[in-house]
Amino acid sequence: MKKTVMAILFSITLLFSACSGEPTLNTTDDKTLTSSIKIFMEKLSPEDQQKFQQAFQSIYMFESLNAFGKKSRVQVRKDIADKLNGKTVKEIIIISQDTKKRMKKYKK
Repeated sequence: MKKTVMAILFSITLLFSACSGEPTLNTTDDKTLTSSIKIFMEKLSPEDQQKFQQAFQSIYMFESLNAFGKKSRVQVRKDIADKLNGKTVKEIIIISQDTKKRMKKYKK
């Protein structure tokens, strides 16, 4: 039930953010990724910049650790890029929160 509610909330968030005109992350290659992050950072308050950086780092860390020994670095980067491509800052933070929940499950 919780997963269904979360999926619905996430879908609603995606719908509204798609209409908001917020910038989205472009992970096509390293150059566009860097450019997208720069645009994000310019538009965010210092507090939100920190939240975004922490969210981005936690996603990369978890996905890298989760794939350790199973996938190449190149494949892990591609998988993460695919997961984050086209997402807004808010969506990335939501993904990070989900990632943190998944990390807690592994700790138990």
